[in-house]
Amino acid sequence: MSSKRFHDFMRGFAAASQLMYRAGDNGCFVEYVCLTTSVIDALLRTGLVLRHQLDFHTNEIPIELIYQADDDKIISERNIYKKALEKSIISYKQYDKLEELYKQRNKIVHRYIISEITTDEVLQIAIEYQQIIDLVKDKVSKLEEYQIEKNIGITVARNQAPKVVRAQVNEQMQEMIGKKHGHPGLAEKMKSKIRGKK
Repeated sequence: MSSKRFHDFMRGFAAASQLMYRAGDNGCFVEYVCLTTSVIDALLRTGLVLRHQLDFHTNEIPIELIYQADDDKIISERNIYKKALEKSIISYKQYDKLEELYKQRNKIVHRYIISEITTDEVLQIAIEYQQIIDLVKDKVSKLEEYQIEKNIGITVARNQAPKVVRAQVNEQMQEMIGKKHGHPGLAEKMKSKIRGKK
């Protein structure tokens, strides 16, 4: 069950990342900010899974970090920030920045019309989100490298896999993303949009 849930989690993560990059490329800054918040949440959840596996020398994936049914107790983004801080995945400075950006994100989503926030300010917030997402990615990458070094957990050393296997994994990832988008035409349009930017 946990491997299927993790598969679904990674599918959603990949699809959200694809949508995020598309929003940034198209100058849709409100959408970009919202999606970046989700992607950071997913990155930190991944980091917490990796940290759990390293701490307990296991391949186990804590389901509550990667799946939430409608009637499950909510583990909010802000709770994830706190857990990531407690596990030293992020620093106090990064935690404070995520908290600040979270409030700005809420202002954009809930008070864009009834506050003095401008679209230019939304762009500045998007830039700050881009900076923090790069830092979070780096932290999670280091945990992946540590898993490879210690031979613990679910991380696979991609660079050690044969080229044909890496190609198959990339194909499967595209198929997973397509399923998350829920419509073959939309999935193909998204894929071609990304290809066109390369």
